[in-house]
Amino acid sequence: MNNSILIPLAKQFEGQSKLILKGAGLGLLKPKFFNVDYKKIAIEQGTYEQSDRYGYSKKGGLFGLPIWDVVTLISPSYTDNDGNNVTGNRLTLDIALLEISNERNIVKTPISGRNGTVKEYMSDGDYDIVIKGSLASNYANLPPIELLEGLQAIVSCPETLTIESNLLEYFRVFNLVIDKPIIRQREGTRNVVDYELICSSDSPFDLE
Repeated sequence: MNNSILIPLAKQFEGQSKLILKGAGLGLLKPKFFNVDYKKIAIEQGTYEQSDRYGYSKKGGLFGLPIWDVVTLISPSYTDNDGNNVTGNRLTLDIALLEISNERNIVKTPISGRNGTVKEYMSDGDYDIVIKGSLASNYANLPPIELLEGLQAIVSCPETLTIESNLLEYFRVFNLVIDKPIIRQREGTRNVVDYELICSSDSPFDLE
């Protein structure tokens, strides 16, 4: 890809990333993220495109901490409680901060006369995933109406969602459910809305 194209794109995303970090309460952090070496980004981008190991050429670059990713949520078609057929939706969040945690299912049994416990591994639990970011319109006095409608369509879906994310691919997470969506107004602005999606990974299986 032409470096002259990559550098303006990187500058555009840097401004959006600062907006999201500020909204997520991370404005005091000074990760490498803020001091972007555009020439280095262009060189690294070319390296990613030449290797099958790196999938970041498809959805954005790896800029360091905190994780900066493009996340796409896809909902299937379904029938709502009123019997109406609802068409599936696709929402792309250009920049998102992701947090991933996992609680393993381990039975701990205390033994008389022995300190500590005996651990018995049962299975891995679901991944707990938090997706944070901001939705913004290009006009100072107008909210991001289309993006908010797209987000509402996604969070109201009663089915498992498909997710596309560079980071989550490494953990083999391709499906999730949204346990709790949180939408916040940004103080002092009309065109920015912050969101936080608290999710759980989901692995499809058949009941026999």
